[in-house]
Amino acid sequence: MTKTTGLQIGIVTLSIVSLFLAFQLFFSPSSKQATSAETNVQAGTLIVSGVGEVNIEPDMAYIYLGAQAVASSAEEAQTQINERMNAIRRVLEESGVAEEHIQTSRFHVYPQHNWNAQGNEITEERYRAEHMLEVQYMDISTLGELIDAASTAGANQIEQIQFALQNPEAAEYQALQQAIEKTASKADAMAESAGKKRGEVLQIADQAAQVNLPMQNYTMAEEATQESSRSTALEAGEIQVTQRVDVIYQLQ
Repeated sequence: MTKTTGLQIGIVTLSIVSLFLAFQLFFSPSSKQATSAETNVQAGTLIVSGVGEVNIEPDMAYIYLGAQAVASSAEEAQTQINERMNAIRRVLEESGVAEEHIQTSRFHVYPQHNWNAQGNEITEERYRAEHMLEVQYMDISTLGELIDAASTAGANQIEQIQFALQNPEAAEYQALQQAIEKTASKADAMAESAGKKRGEVLQIADQAAQVNLPMQNYTMAEEATQESSRSTALEAGEIQVTQRVDVIYQLQ
């Protein structure tokens, strides 16, 4: 017998032994028991999802306001901006806004390019300065009065007002409780339809809460300054907090 023939016989023998062991393992009682146990676990549970929603009035607002100015030099434009912003800051402080709740969100000084009707650039050199603040305001009831006072002081840019909650965790927890209660009700209905009863909780998982914040967008506040006799009326609306959970119950 050659070495090649002996090697081939050894390979065939090894393949037959491997096939026999796999056959024994697949059809062994322990394998059947494991498969049966997995099936029972799946058959003896209920997987239910629930969503809780809470609508609540906001108790604070993020205000994005500031001023812009155009002048023949960058220094002059920045000087005009500084005067406006100092007056705006005084109004904010007098309205009870804490210093840590006022921060600069944007500041620019850049040359402004203008074109005439023929599409040619006007050679007159002009500079635009812009300074925007993000303000956290905690008194929603007087928000309109604050906007009016800031506009009178020199704020000619009011871009956006976003309403929010000082303590969103409380609303999130309430929505979470609602979601879990809904899963229990669903599980009871499903179990009853199958002639069973809902058992204990085996697993529970929640997803990140979704908080829909109402906002109002603004453009230039020049119109507000021109019509200072008309006060600004703002409707905050409600904030919706949504929480989703997935719960696995034992089926009895």
